[in-house]
Amino acid sequence: MAASNATIRPIRADERADWEPLWKGYQPFYKVLISDQTSAVTWGRLHDPAEPMEVLGAYMDERLCGIVHYLFHRSCWTTGDYCYLQSSPQGFQR
Repeated sequence: MAASNATIRPIRADERADWEPLWKGYQPFYKVLISDQTSAVTWGRLHDPAEPMEVLGAYMDERLCGIVHYLFHRSCWTTGDYCYLQSSPQGFQR
């Protein structure tokens, strides 16, 4: 079995141009159109250490091909936090 050339890592703040097409491609699945203003705020939140939101990217041959956004939040059902995951339903994009 060959070694995978896939890498998962946080998406850097300077990679917005790579993230945005995947972000926009994610929206039709949910039948939504998120405004450019909301997308800009979301991007800022994803890179603000004071915000509880994070973003990871899947890279194939160093090219961003998948995204996942996540945040941790409190729950009334447990003493620990829950992780809310927003991932691209299409999987990897090439």
